[in-house]
Formats: sequence, structure tokens, C-alpha cells
Amino acid sequence: MRGSLSLLLACGIAAGVMLAGCERGPKGPTPESIAAAEQKVIDRLYAAHIVPGITAFAAGAEELATAAGAFCEARDAGNFERLQQAWRDTVLAWQPLRWLQTGPGSDQHRMLRIDAWPQARLDLVATRVGQLLASNQSVDVGAIADQPVQLQGLPALETLLFEDRGPTDFPSDAAGDRRCALVAGIAGNLAGIARTQERLWQRGVAGGTAANSIFVSAGGAAVAPHNVINQIGNLLMQQLVELKDAAIGAPLGISPSGQAFSPRPRLAHSWRSRASLERVVASLESVQAVYSGGKAGDDGMDDLLALRGAAAAATEFETLLAAALEQARTLRDDGATIYDGAADGAFRERFLELRNRVRDLEIHAQLVMMPALEVALTFNFADGD
Repeated sequence: MRGSLSLLLACGIAAGVMLAGCERGPKGPTPESIAAAEQKVIDRLYAAHIVPGITAFAAGAEELATAAGAFCEARDAGNFERLQQAWRDTVLAWQPLRWLQTGPGSDQHRMLRIDAWPQARLDLVATRVGQLLASNQSVDVGAIADQPVQLQGLPALETLLFEDRGPTDFPSDAAGDRRCALVAGIAGNLAGIARTQERLWQRGVAGGTAANSIFVSAGGAAVAPHNVINQIGNLLMQQLVELKDAAIGAPLGISPSGQAFSPRPRLAHSWRSRASLERVVASLESVQAVYSGGKAGDDGMDDLLALRGAAAAATEFETLLAAALEQARTLRDDGATIYDGAADGAFRERFLELRNRVRDLEIHAQLVMMPALEVALTFNFADGD
């Protein structure tokens, strides 16, 4: 009798424990598991996107400086075309890093020194270049490093190398020699900035705490991984806003609020070289890389969303991003440029559609994806400015 009572009591206790477990339901992720997953995303992004990117940009900038020197030695059409191509290659190596306005990118205004834009309303870059050429100031690498940001990087070189420029703009006289020296000085300065960025970003190559502190410019202090995810989320949003409003919308004559004005194609990024659309494609591809964790697609923000039970938000973001990328790539492959298509009926509607696709992507990221990741967006994103 005692044995039967003991067995019944044991079964009752076991059943109670099981029922209690069912009532509680499945446990969600712990703060520790979220932090560990966030750290894996940061380390993967660092290894698969940032380090290869800064290395490629530094190599491209070195090639650009070499091409500038070669052209100044022999100012023929072949060397000039190679110099123009080196500029294009460097721009497309730089564009995937443009979103990275933090850490070594933000120190000493390096991002602006590389790519001071948008400032086309006053054509400030061309004005500064013209003023420097007309002055008696030195234009070697060291002197360029002390000039305003508009004279130090890619936009200044574009002014000198594109918009119907050619070898005849660099004659074998004092004016041509000075113009060539300025090209070499700017290219050399750009290569120096790229080398510095590469060296400084490499300090976090070990990942973990080292990577975290580099991301948020915190020196040697320990930085929680969620602080870095918060930073990355805001930078991703900033890139989407820039794409919608400045890179696509402004040249089309569309205000941030969606009002239509006259097209202003000279507001396009790199309009002189007609590289604007290629830069948009590269930016969208970098959004995809940052989101997915790199080309392999491992340990990305999609994994963080799944961990937090927001897989639907991830699916929607991926769908919207794929649609924007397809639209941009198709326009590029069809030979369209933002400068020429801003007011052209055949392409304008398609560029408006691209702008709207990026807008939809931005809205979803702001209202759904970032809250799901518990990313605290800055005031400008929150109030729609």
C-alpha cells in the first residue's frame, strides 16, 4: 500500500512539473545569448566586409597615385584614359565604405577629406580647385593635406579629370605643369589617407572587444556589442536616407518629403564622370553586405532578427532590398545615368521608381526592423528630418 502511494505521489509531482513547464511555454533568448550573437555579427562584418574593403580601397588609391604620376610623365591619351579608369576603380572601391562614418573614418574628418559631397549647389569643389590653380600656393602632397576638404579627395580629382577633359588640358607649359602637379598632389594625399585608414581599422582585426572599441572610437575601453549594433543600425539608416534624398531624389528634383521640383542633375554624386548610378548600386550592395554579414551570408543582422523572433521583418527587408537592387542594376545595365536620366522621359519614371523603392526600404527599416533589433535611432530619424 505504501509503495502504491509513493508511486502515485511521484507521478503526481512529475505531472505537475511538466504542466508547469507547459504553462510557462518556450523560453525566449537570454540577454547573454543575444550579446553573444551580436558579437558574432560584429566580428563577421569586420572580417568579411570592413577589412577586405579598406584593403581594396588603399590598393586602389595607390594605383590612382601611380597612374597620376605616369600621366604627368607622359601626357598622352592612353595614360589619361588609364588615369580616369584608376579614378573610377578607386571610387567604386570607396563606395562600399562610405556608410562607415565612425571610428577611423570619422577621426580627423577623413570621410570628408576622401569624398566631400554633396556641395554641388555652390559647385564649391570646382570653385576651390580653380582658386588653388590660380594661386601661388604649393600643390604637393603635404600642402594638399592642409587644404580645405573640398580639395583633398575624389571630387576634386573628378573636376580635373572629367567633363570633357583630356590630355590637351595639361599642356607642356607652366599652367599645364601646375595642373598636373595638382592631380598628383591630390592623388598622393588620397593614398596617404587610405593607408592611414587601413592601418587604424586593422587594429580591431582580432575581433571582440578590440573590434568594438574601434567601431565606436572608444580607444581601449570595453564596449558592449549592442552599442556597436546600435551604431551600425544608425549608420545603415543614414545610408538609406542619403541614397533616397541626396543620391537619387535631389537630382530628380524630389524633396525629402516627396515634393516635386525642377530636376537638378548637377546634384548627383559624381555627375561629371557619370558614375552616380554605379555608386548607388555599390551602396545598395554594401547595405546587403552589412545586413547579411558579408558575401557568405553568415552571422548577419538577419540572424539577430530570427533570434529575436522577428523573421518576418527580415524577410520583408530582404524582399524590399532585392527589388531596389534589381531596379538599380537594370537601369545601369541599360546604360542609364542619373545625370542624363533626371529630366529624360524614358528613364525618369524608372529613376522615380528606384527612389520610391529605397524609400520603402528606409521606412521598413525605421519602423519595423530597427525596433525589432532594439536599435535606438537618432533624433533625426525619429522625427523624419
